Amino acid sequence: MLRARWPHAPGPLLAVLLATAAVAVLGRVSRGVGGAGPIPAGLPVPALPDVRPQDLQELLLPAFSVLSDDVLTARSFARRGEQIAANRELLALGVSNVGSSLLRGFPVSSSASRRPSP
Repeated sequence: MLRARWPHAPGPLLAVLLATAAVAVLGRVSRGVGGAGPIPAGLPVPALPDVRPQDLQELLLPAFSVLSDDVLTARSFARRGEQIAANRELLALGVSNVGSSLLRGFPVSSSASRRPSP
């Protein structure tokens, strides 16, 4: 219905806004519906994450999986004749993930579920 009337409207964004407004207006947080709670203002303070040697050992194999997935995705998006340097991809993933961990963000990776546009 929304697409027929307003084809360029951001449907998922509108759904989130409407759900947020409904929870606020109907007071569902006090009736057991989970809310996000208070959201801190400002930028996060950089800090070292709490990492044990066992964590690094457990994450080594998934790291290689993510790297191979990233390189394969980069190759699928590459233009004809464009070379993808796996070392540069590894460096970019490493730097972005270190920065993300210092600011308590999400891990960075590519999305193999997407396909390149023709």
